[in-house]
Amino acid sequence: MKLKKKIFLNFSSIPNLTKKARNKSNFFFNSELNKLIKLSASKGFMGVEFPYFRFFHNTESIKNLKIYLAKNNQKYILDCEKKISKKELIKLISISQKLNTKFIRVKCSNILSCERKKYKDKWNSKINSIIKKINQIKPLLKKYQIKLAIENHQDLDSNDILKIIKQVGKNYVGINFDIGNAFATCEMPLEFFNKTKKYIINIHLKDYIILPTKKGYALHRCPLMDGDSQISKILFLIKMHKIKSPISLELGAKKPREIKIKTKHFFKNFIKEKKKKLKNSQSIMKVANKNFLKINKIKKLISLNEINMLNKSINNLN
Repeated sequence: MKLKKKIFLNFSSIPNLTKKARNKSNFFFNSELNKLIKLSASKGFMGVEFPYFRFFHNTESIKNLKIYLAKNNQKYILDCEKKISKKELIKLISISQKLNTKFIRVKCSNILSCERKKYKDKWNSKINSIIKKINQIKPLLKKYQIKLAIENHQDLDSNDILKIIKQVGKNYVGINFDIGNAFATCEMPLEFFNKTKKYIINIHLKDYIILPTKKGYALHRCPLMDGDSQISKILFLIKMHKIKSPISLELGAKKPREIKIKTKHFFKNFIKEKKKKLKNSQSIMKVANKNFLKINKIKKLISLNEINMLNKSINNLN
């Protein structure tokens, strides 16, 4: 079974297969990574996406990565491993030139499931600190003509990222739109897309099946097109608006992400649209409760191992 569309494989989809490659037993070579890139090619993907420093110790390994990619006729999307790390980004900007990449995908925090209460200061302070850090490396971004693609990594919502773009400048920052992650910040994927489409420079195709919990709802990974993220509609809109951004297939994490909307301070930690978030959360809960009525069928989908889930995603996309 081979994918017929021009899509990248995000290695976050296959964490069990990447374990050996992440050990980086050899300082320069990583034969296990080469096997993963070969797997991507065999499945029909046009390229791979992963953080460079997850699999290599230093910048001197670029030559070997280029060999792996060329050998398997694969392209590459460059990710930053750490949250807005000035030190790492300076290294990656240099790497990007040698690998001929146009942007670096970044995350802005280690917060998942929109648990903003873990950030002790006001959320607005967090966004301002991100703006400050990016402004510090703007001269390098300008010099090397590279942009940062900020992902909605279950922490930032569309309002946060749009504020960053407005303050930093669209020539330096764009959006890595992770479709399924929109649910984590009580946004509908279609709504997120329509608000941000002119700034999207990278896309993660991620689907989730939503189920109710005592504290809110949980996002369960599933094969693409089998969940609630309306992937087919998003793909149609991408084509209609002639968005040429790279698209990566990314399965969700094995452990479900619980969005605790029923906790006391959840909606206080948004800068804008708190009422809209509350309304969206009610709509999402309706989807979750509806899904629970067919839980036996859903259990079979969300319990698939990563390879079977990947293969079913490929089949669904075709």
